[in-house]
Amino acid sequence: MMTHFTPSTLSFQSEYYLADELIAVGFLDVSTQGLNSVYFIYDPKYSKRSLGHFGVMKEIELANSLNLSYYYLGFYIKENDSMSYKNIFYPHEYLDWENNVWVDEYPLT
Repeated sequence: MMTHFTPSTLSFQSEYYLADELIAVGFLDVSTQGLNSVYFIYDPKYSKRSLGHFGVMKEIELANSLNLSYYYLGFYIKENDSMSYKNIFYPHEYLDWENNVWVDEYPLT
């Protein structure tokens, strides 16, 4: 049996180093209009350096350099403390899954 995989979109990872030590990695998807931050992880011993914030800023710079109109921070779960940093970046929109529209305010339900 022969299996052929076709990527649905261009994906890559960004790596962040301090001196020669890998301290964070971001996984990104690129579409024709936007850059999507799929996942970002970092070494917890560097948590005081706000690497999540730094990664967002570098990814926004990348989206701009690629002339993309949108940057997506990926999934946001309000109750998940490790995702709370995503809510400080403006402007932002949320997908209302029920009505399939983008809204400016996080749904109350």
